[in-house]
Amino acid sequence: MRNYAVNFYIEPGKVSADYNNYQGISDSYLKPETKIESNHPSIIKYAKEVAKDVTNPYIISQKLFADINLFMTYKSDSANAYKGALNAIRTGEGVCEDYTDLFVASARALGIPARWKSGYLYLPKEYNNPPYIKENGTLDITLMRHTWPEFYLPEIGWVVLDPTFTYKIRSGKREEKAVDWDKFARIESSSRHIFFSYGNHDDSYIEYKYTGPKPQLQFAEYMEFGNNIFPFRDAVNHWAKDSILYLTNYTPRILGGYGNGYFGPNDKVTRAQLAAMLNRALSLDYNVSKPQFSDVKPGYWAYADIAAAKGAGIFGGYPDGTFKPERYVSRAELAVILDRAFDLGYPAAGVSFKDLGKSGYAWADSSIINLAGNGIVAGYEGGYFYPERNVTRAEFSVFLTRVLDGAFRLPVR
Repeated sequence: MRNYAVNFYIEPGKVSADYNNYQGISDSYLKPETKIESNHPSIIKYAKEVAKDVTNPYIISQKLFADINLFMTYKSDSANAYKGALNAIRTGEGVCEDYTDLFVASARALGIPARWKSGYLYLPKEYNNPPYIKENGTLDITLMRHTWPEFYLPEIGWVVLDPTFTYKIRSGKREEKAVDWDKFARIESSSRHIFFSYGNHDDSYIEYKYTGPKPQLQFAEYMEFGNNIFPFRDAVNHWAKDSILYLTNYTPRILGGYGNGYFGPNDKVTRAQLAAMLNRALSLDYNVSKPQFSDVKPGYWAYADIAAAKGAGIFGGYPDGTFKPERYVSRAELAVILDRAFDLGYPAAGVSFKDLGKSGYAWADSSIINLAGNGIVAGYEGGYFYPERNVTRAEFSVFLTRVLDGAFRLPVR
């Protein structure tokens, strides 16, 4: 199974600390077990020292995540690897399993249900060279084994985190660690966590079993996995595939395919479609007055989306009072709308294109420069932006993904 991208967007102040009535969660997720010595005095002392007087389980988990992230040192060749939580607290060394064991044990010691998940971690941007890619072009999955924890919150459910990875900040000759908060309560689309079991170390876990012909799963640099995993057969090898998958897995879902297994990456985007997709991305208020465009009548499929986008000041109409919902969106128009919708702030140094100031499109110049300076849009070969060209579904997917997730943005020189 694959967990492609998750972000819980939890408001800490609204998290309940009452576990008395939770159902469907095994008591084993609160008990000590092999390598998870949650009842040991050293683990209990450590957990309490980190939590201090905090009672909110979400904030406690944040504190444990940060402390373990900075306290532990990853050493795969250490004699302390795969030794469990107690050894981790004593030595500060280990691998992903030890990081996970220490978090799970500490959370359980404080009454927070927690469990581990085991599987593979595929990082497309990093695992595309030796030793991960073998001479025959296949991916060596034995190098990708990974373990990470989850903790349970009342009325929310299981929340994922991955405390193993740490940022390194260099200042001169000094190198310091910093907490990677992108790994708490979220899994970025640039990381692909594939799990095959979860639960406890004492074998009381759930295992997915398959009967029938021997299954074959091909890992490739492109992470295709066949059409059963990537939902659109016409975008498996497309240059925008990561952005397409990001938006189709976004909550709420921003865009999808046509229901026949096709995405249509080269199809053009209409103004109505753009209003609908931005409405989903921004969760705009539907309770606004009607659009007041002569060509957008009640019953039109995007009537409410257009009303919401107009009410938010993202879209306007034409001088003749129309919206032209079926008109294709130009690159210039998309730049202005994204700039207006997300208020990204202007970069210190802009990026220029040779066709800025083009007749009929100069009104979009400042937005084009702003988005380019933020690493969201790029031009074509030769330094041209081509503001008059219509936007495709693939282009929109890439632009919006860069707006929503900084990991996708382009480096700005």
